[in-house]
Amino acid sequence: MIRSCNHSIHFLNPDKRKSYDSFLNEYRRISSIIGNSIWNNGYKTFNTSSDNLNLPKYLDYNDFKLDTWLSARTLSSIVTQLSGIIRGAVKVRKGKLFILNKLKEEHKPYENLLNVLDKTPLTIPDFIRINPELSSKNIDFQNGNHFDLFVAVKCIGINKITIPIKKHRLDIKWQKRGKLLGPVCLTDKNVTFRYDVEPEDNQGTKVVGGDQGKTDVLNLSDKQVTQKVDIHNHSLDSILDKLSKRKKGTKAFKRTARQRKNFINWSINQLNFSDIKELKLEEIINITYKKNVGSKMSHWTNTIIRDKVMRKC
Repeated sequence: MIRSCNHSIHFLNPDKRKSYDSFLNEYRRISSIIGNSIWNNGYKTFNTSSDNLNLPKYLDYNDFKLDTWLSARTLSSIVTQLSGIIRGAVKVRKGKLFILNKLKEEHKPYENLLNVLDKTPLTIPDFIRINPELSSKNIDFQNGNHFDLFVAVKCIGINKITIPIKKHRLDIKWQKRGKLLGPVCLTDKNVTFRYDVEPEDNQGTKVVGGDQGKTDVLNLSDKQVTQKVDIHNHSLDSILDKLSKRKKGTKAFKRTARQRKNFINWSINQLNFSDIKELKLEEIINITYKKNVGSKMSHWTNTIIRDKVMRKC
């Protein structure tokens, strides 16, 4: 399985940071040109206007007229990344079209599915905000002295950009269980590493049920219950109350949403899963759908709890 961890790029000196930002901007500009061209004008067997959604996995950057200083290796990475993004954006509609054609062939009713397709048109991805995904052909890892590691971004069309990295405990954790992979993701603030990690064998023997809640994050049938408050006297209930008073989209809202996630993760980490073979969670479906549950309860989410538990068991 693949695990990732982020590393800040704030150790870059001003000149390197300028080159780094220039590369990101050019990568995104070219990605936007190619992506919009494929989406609006079509590419070989792909055309959104006629619902031909079979985009090849590997594209040829020479099929596009580009005026750029980016290297051939980088352009190859761009079209490969764009292929994945576009195929992901049309995957759901492509599946529905497959079912639609099958119903037509079997002479079965398909009007409802046709109405669903009419009401859910394709949405073009935001290519200008893409973060470069570079493989080992553009990336070298070099050991350091003061810094633990240097990530050399090479063969991109300008001078090599060497990013100093200081590892943290998450690196140590994943390195013990696997190996560092070549591809990295570059963002405005971080470099993301990926590790190929061997999954831990589940040695548990018990099958346990679990209820998710607002007061108790998780209540297990083996009598284990998550702690209601942390060392700062915050509870999930108080965090939801604070989140309900924040305006969505603001920094304060995002900060409190992170606090909600951190509290849920922390509280579940306090439980002992060593002897649990399988955990069956209460099935929660459409708990807030078409219901006035109030501003506070609308910010309660079971998906964070479920995802955390899936990683633990």
